[in-house]
Formats: sequence, structure tokens, C-alpha cells
Amino acid sequence: MKKRIISIIAMIMVACLFLGLSACSKKDDKTLKLVVAAPMTGDSGDWGTQMWDAATLAVKQINEEGIKGGYKFVLEKQDDKGDAKEGANVAQKLAADDSIFAVLGPCNSAVAMAAMPIYEEAKLPLISSYTSAPAITQQGWKYYCRNWPHDDLQGPQLVKFASDLGYKNFAIITANSDSGIGLMNGCKSEIEAQGLSVACEELVLSQVDKDFSAPLTNIKASGADCLLLLPDYTECGLILKQMDTMGIDMPVVTQSGTLNVTAFELAGDAINGVYAVDTWSPDVDLPFVKQLVESYDAEYGHLPSACEAYTYELPFLIKAAVEKGATREDLIDVIKTISIDGVTGKTEIDENGDVKNKEFIRMIVKDGEAVPYTG
Repeated sequence: MKKRIISIIAMIMVACLFLGLSACSKKDDKTLKLVVAAPMTGDSGDWGTQMWDAATLAVKQINEEGIKGGYKFVLEKQDDKGDAKEGANVAQKLAADDSIFAVLGPCNSAVAMAAMPIYEEAKLPLISSYTSAPAITQQGWKYYCRNWPHDDLQGPQLVKFASDLGYKNFAIITANSDSGIGLMNGCKSEIEAQGLSVACEELVLSQVDKDFSAPLTNIKASGADCLLLLPDYTECGLILKQMDTMGIDMPVVTQSGTLNVTAFELAGDAINGVYAVDTWSPDVDLPFVKQLVESYDAEYGHLPSACEAYTYELPFLIKAAVEKGATREDLIDVIKTISIDGVTGKTEIDENGDVKNKEFIRMIVKDGEAVPYTG
């Protein structure tokens, strides 16, 4: 009799446990987990920190406002160190977690190329605000999209800016990486289209090379009248400083990634006078920019970067898709059917997963600050 009573009690406890788990499961069905997978450490660590801060602010504001259907976002992060192998390891870890609704990141194109097959097999959506290599979206991935314009669009803008400044014979220094080669190819296509010339091409190893005296010596002797500076921000800061030390007084036109606090710190005064093409500025006259600038100042005490502005929009893009009925399985498909107006303007994603019609802004560095070019 005693055994029977114990058995009944055990069954009741199991039933209660099951009901409790079911109740938790139903509650969790309204909680959508987003993960920022980006370099929180390493030479690209600034970008990962910026992505995390931007996504954190966006999720906070979205949850305060509410999502139709009673949903809410929770946010976690993973450090891919800006390294392709580590990015694949992170992808394996996240792919095994069925509770994740979508991954935000990465910011390094090489990491995206290594990790995307893993996300694709797991049917886990990956949405990036900073990868730029054209090759990523040329693979036909079903579970990937980005709101950042790719290098086939940005590269020509650098050459157009330099050409309008009067320069015709270019030295190019870029990173031997997916994004670096993509950006260089975008530049060279416009150079050819305009009938301009390339005097010198130099490749450097991103996150490896620190001494650039050899390629800079070649550039100095090349006869180029302008340098197109294309590596990531750490290399760009070091290169600008070493150009100054070597007495290389050559105009420089660079890409958006150079306008980063670490590049400014590494280059010092040598960054003044550098021209750049950026994808966004806190000075742009777009809806919601003033609110973002004020929110960033209140939350973090500084102005948002382009990386932060584009990352900030990703949770809002996902929110709009969820309110259209998107599930994890069809999130990217739904995103491709919607349009949102945000701090970077109108965001629409094409059938390949690329953003449409983003505008570029011409900048110049004056007194240690990047400002819109008006010359």
C-alpha cells in the first residue's frame, strides 16, 4: 500500500513537472532570442562592441514599445574574434541551439564566408550589418541577408570622389581578404570605366602585418598622385602614421571602416586631411537620426558610427517581419518583402539578400573629426 501511495505521488510530481515545463514553453514561445555574433576582441573588436551596443539599445527600445502579438526580444552575444575559423566554431555552437530566432553578424566578410554553410544547413537566419564582400550574396544562400551596401557599390564611389578631386593615377593598398579584394575590384572597375590608371597595387595581411614600410616605399616611388586606402581600421591607422613618418605626402581617399576611433588613435594627426566615403553620418538629414544621436549620447556618451546605425536597424527589421507573421524558417523570405524607414533611410532587401539604394556620403577629416565634405 505504501509503495502504491509513493508511486501515485511520484506520478503526480512528474505530471506537475510536465505541466510546469509546458507552461514555461508556452511563455517562451513569445520570447525571441537574438544573438550578436561578432568580434568582441582582437583587431576588429571595435566593430563587435559597436554592434553589441547598437543592438542592445534597439532591443531595449523595441521591448519598451512592444511587439505585436506580445513578443519580446532577448539578446546574447558570441565572440568570433574576427577570425574565420573561430567564426565557424561559433556557428556550430549556435546552430545546435534551437531556441535562437536569428543571428546578427558577423562584421568580417571572411567570417561570413566560413560560417554561412553552417547556418544554412541549420536553417538559422544570419543578418549582417557590416559584411561587404560581394561574393557572400553570390552563393545563393536562403538564410542570409545584409543591410550594408557591398563593395561593388562602395569601391566605385571612392574612385568617383578621388576623380572629382582631380586625381587620375592611383596607388591601391588593400587587405588580402574577401572584403579587401572585393573593395579593390570595385575601385578598379570604376578606374577602368573612367579611363584612369593604376600605378601600384599592394596587398597586406589583415590582423597580421604591422610594418608597412615595404609597400609604402613602392607606393612612394610609383608616381601615383593619390592613394586608395582600403584595409581595415587597424591597418589604416598604422599606414597613415607610417606614411607621415616616412614623409609620404600623398592625398588619401579611404573607405568607411577607417573612420573608427582606433584608426584615429593610431594615426594621430596624420589622419587629418584624409578623404573618405562613408555609408552614414550623424549629420545626415534623415528621419529618426536626431533621436538615435540623443539616445546614444544618453546611453553611451558618444555619437553613433555608421556600423552602429546599421546594426541598430536590424532588430527593427526583424520586428517588422515578426509582425508580418515571420517564423525562424521564413524570416529572411519575409524580410525581402518588406520595407522600413529608419536611421539609414529606407531599407529594402533584394532577392539575393543585398540592400537596395543606399546612398554614400563624402567625408573629410578635420581636427581629428570626420565631417561631410563640402568643397
